Amino acid sequence: MNREPTMNLLHSLFIGLTLLCLFAACGNDNAATSNPQVTATAPPTSYPSISIDRLEYLWNNADYMDVVFYELPISLNQSTQEQVRSTIAHISEKTPVINPACKSVGRLFFQVKGKNVEEAEIYFENGCTYYVWLENGKPAYANTITQAGIDFYNNVYVQAQQLNQ
Repeated sequence: MNREPTMNLLHSLFIGLTLLCLFAACGNDNAATSNPQVTATAPPTSYPSISIDRLEYLWNNADYMDVVFYELPISLNQSTQEQVRSTIAHISEKTPVINPACKSVGRLFFQVKGKNVEEAEIYFENGCTYYVWLENGKPAYANTITQAGIDFYNNVYVQAQQLNQ
């Protein structure tokens, strides 16, 4: 009797359930979950990129990442440096043209030792795949999401839809 197909199926099921648990994890109490949804306004049509110094600071120091989605039944948390860095790698150096018709789908928080140090609105819909970084609660910078980031968020949406079935 060949047990290899059964073991492969169990291995795949285990990985899938682990990912599902990660995506369905509750939000961190440290992240503000009651922030109002921010929609990009017409002027300006673009923002400068977040500085490389700020991104390097996140890369070297951020130890937690949280995403609160406004209309999905899940939030995302990452609490290892490797996981946090994978999210930072989704930030492109390119700056997007802000489409005022697009609305934010969630807010991204990066933390260092329990303190929010950067936050961004996530725009993720057809024609709008970018982060708008906030400074003092107002839009200040913007960066497109890399293709790997787009693939990641698409996977999150697929997982969330499966939870609703």
